[in-house]
Amino acid sequence: MKSNNDYLRVSETFYSIQGEGKSLGVPAVFLRLMGCNLTCSGFSYSLNGVHLGCDTKAVWSQGEKMLFSDILDDWMQKGWMDALNRGAHLVVTGGEPLLQQDKLSCFLKLISDRCSELFVEVETNGTVCPKPELMSYISQFNVSPKLANNGDSKDKRWKPDVLQTFVDTSTAFFKFVVQSRTDVLEIESQFLSLFDLDRRRIWLMPEGGTNRDMSENSDCVVELCKEFGFNFSPRLQLIIWDQATGV
Repeated sequence: MKSNNDYLRVSETFYSIQGEGKSLGVPAVFLRLMGCNLTCSGFSYSLNGVHLGCDTKAVWSQGEKMLFSDILDDWMQKGWMDALNRGAHLVVTGGEPLLQQDKLSCFLKLISDRCSELFVEVETNGTVCPKPELMSYISQFNVSPKLANNGDSKDKRWKPDVLQTFVDTSTAFFKFVVQSRTDVLEIESQFLSLFDLDRRRIWLMPEGGTNRDMSENSDCVVELCKEFGFNFSPRLQLIIWDQATGV
């Protein structure tokens, strides 16, 4: 029986490849959910010289309620369910998708019944603790804690108890947006030292919402990865399409 609660607030869905982190290059169906609890106003993404902060806000701040059945019917018609059954990942992103985790758990249960080998990635900023029910459906958490460079206050962006939950989860991997050596020193002091986090679980990603901005920061970040022993991640969506969303 359908319920009025069988919906997600969705900003966009699309089929592409994972552009960042551990699963870089893997075919993926993206489900971008509405809403976020951070602003990331410190990021320097610009368009025509105008400072915009978060480069996905224009998308995740808008959207519509979509019934689970409508999402699945749409994906079935487009062949995306076949792609998931062939091994494409389902990447749930935002904004902050864990703000809708109760409904997301119900949706993942439904889609898991239709996909025998479903691999689910969830992108999160690490400020909302995942509940056990949701965690049972997640193959990989891509945790992107925000550093001082994001512009939000520390008490808003840094939740030690939540981060510890992710550190203790073997399926969680960490991405940090980096602008300079100062950011890496912050990672060393606020994450590796406090949480005993294995640096092999960490990817550094150059800050930038356009291919040009990211490219200008990439050389520096690669050298920092070499020096500190972290993994490097580009943003393939910027390199290939010079777009942060929808591709």
